[in-house]
Amino acid sequence: MTLAGNKCRYDQVLHEGLSIVGFPWLREEYLCSRASIGGTHNLKLYILTAMTDFPALPGFYKALFLYIEPFSTMLPAIMAWTYPGAAWFHRELIPSSAPVVLDPRSQMAVWQLGNCYLLLGLISSLVFRAVRDTLRGDPVSQERILGASFTALAIADLTHVVASFIALPREIQLSPSTWNPMTHGNITFTVFLLCSRLAWFKGIGRKTYYYGKADGQDSKAKQA
Repeated sequence: MTLAGNKCRYDQVLHEGLSIVGFPWLREEYLCSRASIGGTHNLKLYILTAMTDFPALPGFYKALFLYIEPFSTMLPAIMAWTYPGAAWFHRELIPSSAPVVLDPRSQMAVWQLGNCYLLLGLISSLVFRAVRDTLRGDPVSQERILGASFTALAIADLTHVVASFIALPREIQLSPSTWNPMTHGNITFTVFLLCSRLAWFKGIGRKTYYYGKADGQDSKAKQA
């Protein structure tokens, strides 16, 4: 059998195999890609991505950014709106502060802050899942969109930590043992999220597909 014949046979087996294991969408994307770039394609990439639904956000990063972070940002919104309520949320911003009765303006501000938390959680949860479901088999595009989102979120992480820290009374700033759970959420946990985003950009614990790939970036630039 000729080399061309072997390749055709290999392609047929690959197509049938992907359909059998439940990835007909991958088979169609493979066929379209071969047709669009003259019959050459990275088969290994397709085989690898067939076994994962979100190669740009694997393992630890998937658990953190697709589940834990959205939950941790939406929960405060629900608590501020319902129970323990806006007055509790306002009081907990500064550890050991005396209880106060909120005026309507302060209550509105807390509720609106809760809405911002809800927005962040929904963006992480819904948009990231849309990226996963729409760009299956295209980890480069997945990574570029996630990277844009993580850049915005990292900037927000940094400004949130700085604002939360400098607003604390001096004696509390330098005594983390006196911080309450909300203070640790605003500072400690947010620093952890920021570090995790930076680790994602550096490719720590995962395979990178776009960031740090000079050739891939040049190729995308030429296509644009």
